[in-house]
Amino acid sequence: MKYRRQPPKLTPEESKEIYKLYAEGMRLCDIAKKFDRAEATITYHTFSKEKRENLLQKKREYKKRVYKKKQKK
Repeated sequence: MKYRRQPPKLTPEESKEIYKLYAEGMRLCDIAKKFDRAEATITYHTFSKEKRENLLQKKREYKKRVYKKKQKK
């Protein structure tokens, strides 16, 4: 029986290569096929460092709010 498994995380070198390919004009779907990943994963690695940090900060704040709401219940 085959089980679904999550592929290993992208290395920082792969992330830099994705950013470079995207900057050169390669489409997201083509980059995703090259790295055998979902387009959403590739999209995250095309963000600038500031935009990526901003996104992660928003996720952290959201998780804290949801956690507090669940604790009150």
